[in-house]
Amino acid sequence: MKTTESKYQKPKEHKPYEKPHFVNIVAIGSFGRALDIESLYIKLDVEERVYAPETYPALLVKVKGKKKHVTLFIEMGNT
Repeated sequence: MKTTESKYQKPKEHKPYEKPHFVNIVAIGSFGRALDIESLYIKLDVEERVYAPETYPALLVKVKGKKKHVTLFIEMGNT
């Protein structure tokens, strides 16, 4: 039987009573003015960026070689 390696890693198993650690940090802020997300997507000189407004209303910019990213959401207005 042929086995293939997955590009995804299995979740790390945690030991009982292991000290907590940060996995995800979320911050919210405002630039004080409207941003043109589509123009930012075009002009940003970053290799890994994703903008698909019909799927996800945000610009996702990954920091090269890191497990970090920045997400800029489109303001949808009050509903």
